[in-house]
Amino acid sequence: MAKRGSYPHPIIDESDDVDSQFEVRNVCVGTTQQDIEVTYEILADDQDLIRLLDSGEAMHSLRWSCSSTISTGEMEPAVYQRTEAGMHLRAWLDQDLVKGDVVLEFRVITTSAISGYSWERQHDDYGAAAFDLQPGDLLAEGERPGSELTSSTIRWTLQLAAVSVSSAVPAVTSEYL
Repeated sequence: MAKRGSYPHPIIDESDDVDSQFEVRNVCVGTTQQDIEVTYEILADDQDLIRLLDSGEAMHSLRWSCSSTISTGEMEPAVYQRTEAGMHLRAWLDQDLVKGDVVLEFRVITTSAISGYSWERQHDDYGAAAFDLQPGDLLAEGERPGSELTSSTIRWTLQLAAVSVSSAVPAVTSEYL
């Protein structure tokens, strides 16, 4: 059962609102000179969602929050490879914005208003109900099988070593919740 609140419309996640897959896999977090690179794979089988992404009516969203710097933000990851089962995405976060624990949320949101929207695979409980969506409304939230906690979230720690003239780029470790 999904560990989430209610939404005013069905979304693709680990609940049974929509009988579709949206799974986050192979998350990698690494540093460059100034940025933190986040790459990951999305497995998605819902043709309605793929059509909305392809038409620009929806976008991938990578929300982040850092409790140490009290910073939050949202990035629009770029698709750099499509596969038969989904897509690979990449986004960059400025290292100066974060320190310590950072939480990432993998989502798809609307980019424009969509009137009378319904999913082809929405649960029978919704019947033929249609919904009016606004820009920024959630359509899908990543799922990572086997997680007992919030599976749409990854927490990682930016470990900053003491800086010296010869120090290497700080290491980044990731740990799924």
